[in-house]
Amino acid sequence: MNPSQHLARLVVPLDTSATAEAALHWGALMARDRAMELHLITVWSPDAPIPGIDARKQENEILAELEGYLEEVARGLQREGVSVTVEARAGDVVEEIRKAAEAPGCMVMIATHGQGGYQESRIGSVAEELIRTARAPVLVIPAIGES
Repeated sequence: MNPSQHLARLVVPLDTSATAEAALHWGALMARDRAMELHLITVWSPDAPIPGIDARKQENEILAELEGYLEEVARGLQREGVSVTVEARAGDVVEEIRKAAEAPGCMVMIATHGQGGYQESRIGSVAEELIRTARAPVLVIPAIGES
């Protein structure tokens, strides 16, 4: 991304966990202060279970449930004056987040669970792969209170 390019969309991946939601506070502040769209996304993959989601359901049921979760989160942010869109996708988690942030002016803000290959730095595997492969800038919010 060209450094002089205006950031217009902040993509925040969520997985229903409190850790992932830690990015919401910072994302809402940034989006509101910079007049950006805050785009909440969750990606369901049979290989990456999502807390509280019954993986035995049909894919369309899972996506509808996840979209309902995102819409509930979005309503709270909209009351704070944040422009929010939501999207539930199925597929490879990293690939789908990258696709959601491929347009010019996008940035990804992700909270990390700290469960990836770089244990010393506590960056989770999804965050670490996004840092390596996304064309958009990636801002990582560290997990707080997790060990």
